[in-house]
Amino acid sequence: MTACNARGDAGVAFTQRIKGFVFDSPVDINGVPFGLSRAIFGIDSEGTVRQRMVQIALETFLSERLPMRKYYQASSDAMHGHEFSAGFSSPLAVPSTFLYSESDSVTVSKDIQTVSHKWKACGSEVEEIMFEGTKHVMHMQRYPEEYEAAVANVVFKAFGECEVR
Repeated sequence: MTACNARGDAGVAFTQRIKGFVFDSPVDINGVPFGLSRAIFGIDSEGTVRQRMVQIALETFLSERLPMRKYYQASSDAMHGHEFSAGFSSPLAVPSTFLYSESDSVTVSKDIQTVSHKWKACGSEVEEIMFEGTKHVMHMQRYPEEYEAAVANVVFKAFGECEVR
């Protein structure tokens, strides 16, 4: 969204073309170091030296003193409804679905639910689909019919009835 913000009217025009969102296992900025370090070494690695080293490296990479933080922070701000100077704010009022699992070792379900509830409070049509027992971004593999139905539902709400290929 920061790139849209920097483009002024062109950024606003782009956001007006967005018709819907599907988020599969989104991770908020503060969850990246812990979640990614666990994803690399497995859930059983929590607290091991190698998991902690990667987590500390990622925390350093995303520290507020380094330039990369601003990009990840802008993305997080957009998800949490930050107002942008180009005249639009997020969430955009489009159909949205958050797909996640309580068993995911990378994402934090509570963070996803917090964002979802904020979007609903702003008037967005938001659906949360929690899959049982799936790992990070593995929901489609285990529940292909339910996953496809969730995505198709957003497409249908965004564009009306259309042929899905």
